[in-house]
Amino acid sequence: MNDHQLGLAIIVSIGVLMLILFIGIIIFICTYHTKIYKRFKKPVKVMGIIDKTEYVRGSDDYSGGYEVPDYYIVTYSYTDNWGQRRTASFQWQRNIGKAGDKIALHYDSQNPQDSIADCQLKYGKNLWWKVLIALAVILVPSIFIAFYLEK
Repeated sequence: MNDHQLGLAIIVSIGVLMLILFIGIIIFICTYHTKIYKRFKKPVKVMGIIDKTEYVRGSDDYSGGYEVPDYYIVTYSYTDNWGQRRTASFQWQRNIGKAGDKIALHYDSQNPQDSIADCQLKYGKNLWWKVLIALAVILVPSIFIAFYLEK
């Protein structure tokens, strides 16, 4: 194996490893909320009410080179099948409503304190087309470089 072939093998290997890592991360992100929902033994869909939406400003950590983005903490309440009022909250990347607005959610009728908002379930489903574009951005240049360097 000459230096040219070794360089080509290294580039292709790095591209494949990046692709595998990226796919793994995306699969985790896209399926996280669905896995929570699938743990519900008897899911029930209800309309809850947003109690409050709190804006949280992200932080700039320039020393570490990482910027925490802004987000919202959405607190909502709902009534389960036994008439018990339940309250829960989650972080979200954008504002989905104000206090008093309705929110679709699911809860486990056997464990009513476990709930998940419908927008959280839809997030993973809406992310797949972005994943395909990102994969193309990573994969196409790797293939181009591999064939270009082969000549």
